[in-house]
Amino acid sequence: MGRINAPHKKKNKAIPENAAILKNKQDKENQKLHISFEYYQNSECQITALPNNFAKRILVDLKRIGQLSSPAELSKANICTDSIRGYDSSYKKFYKGLSPDVKLKEHKINRWRVFYFIVEKIFNIRCIVLHPETGKR
Repeated sequence: MGRINAPHKKKNKAIPENAAILKNKQDKENQKLHISFEYYQNSECQITALPNNFAKRILVDLKRIGQLSSPAELSKANICTDSIRGYDSSYKKFYKGLSPDVKLKEHKINRWRVFYFIVEKIFNIRCIVLHPETGKR
């Protein structure tokens, strides 16, 4: 059976190699924040215990983060940017395997926390847990 070419279909064209290349500095500045799970700490995360209303709230917040152009805009978008205490506290386990230069921050949703750090325009999610000091639901 022969192939029928519909007249309204366009031929598949390859995407130009330079389509993903930023053309100038202004393009890079206008680029949105990227959300990454590359450093996600599955062993400490409690996301499976997350109640539906908090899961929805976290997704809404992540969507909002992905629409920002700069880490400086986080607090204006009601994303908490509090630094956490680091290596000498109950937060020490969240630093395991990270560079000593990393400064973790926490976004608070009642007793739930999204721990993250930012490198350039990448919002790296470390884990989502109940607040480590209260441990209450």
